[in-house]
Amino acid sequence: MILSNDKNIKQLDLSKELVLLDNVEMPFTSLLLQNGREKATSTIVNWDYENLDSSKGLVKEGVDVEVFQNSNRTTGDSNVCQILQKAVSTSLTTQAISQEHINDEFTHQLTLRMAELKRDLEYFLINGQKDDGTTGNARQMAGLLQFVKAENKTEVTTALDLKKLQNMAKTMKQAGTASQNLVLLCDYNTFDIVADLFQDKTTYIGVENEFGSPVQLLNLTYGRVTPYVIPDMPKDTCLMVNMDYLRIPELRPLAYYDLAMTGSSKKGFIEIENSLKVLNPNAIVQYSKKVA
Repeated sequence: MILSNDKNIKQLDLSKELVLLDNVEMPFTSLLLQNGREKATSTIVNWDYENLDSSKGLVKEGVDVEVFQNSNRTTGDSNVCQILQKAVSTSLTTQAISQEHINDEFTHQLTLRMAELKRDLEYFLINGQKDDGTTGNARQMAGLLQFVKAENKTEVTTALDLKKLQNMAKTMKQAGTASQNLVLLCDYNTFDIVADLFQDKTTYIGVENEFGSPVQLLNLTYGRVTPYVIPDMPKDTCLMVNMDYLRIPELRPLAYYDLAMTGSSKKGFIEIENSLKVLNPNAIVQYSKKVA
């Protein structure tokens, strides 16, 4: 617990609890919080894209070293740290009442607010529209969809199939961002397709009365992909992503703050201030089905 100078006002770090909360419904946020958190130092986060030197390195025997290579960092991007907040207030009478399966009503409500905040964070990590706050609105980060390069988008009227998935992985392989630990962030419709891709090619060994789609990992030609359902993904859309290239810069990790009592109630709020960083735009490839 971190105490401010005012000993009556408490700040409790909840960042670990946020990681563990509801990994099933919000897997993308959970993966990012587990592996991609870093400290932000400003409300605006800037970074450069790093590219390998393209020269071939061929030299004559005995030549003096006169040419030195550098990674190309001439281009980059930026994002905005946004603030998400949820508040809780319960009467002291409610706190004193014993409820079935609820030992502490305030703690129970706080847990629900944390789930809501993580749900909201996942929405903005996918769908956020960049706004630095100069318009008078609250600051808002750019979500994953805004970082997809135009040439990495497949927007067609035909449904997702194995060939399109192979091409998505191939695009990443050609850009040097593929790996054996890619994720496929799907809406419900595209996840249904992925789940049934190998339905007719499945062999059950030693199982006589258990059926269904076993596809939890796709071994594609240019990468291995784990599919996830993302409720906030736009309809008929999926993103193939290399999570190694994503970070969550945190200006302030999730924390709980007590509010002073002004009557017969207990009050407090939780707040987080963070953003999204994409270290290489070629680490994201998008498929979307257009309406014919």
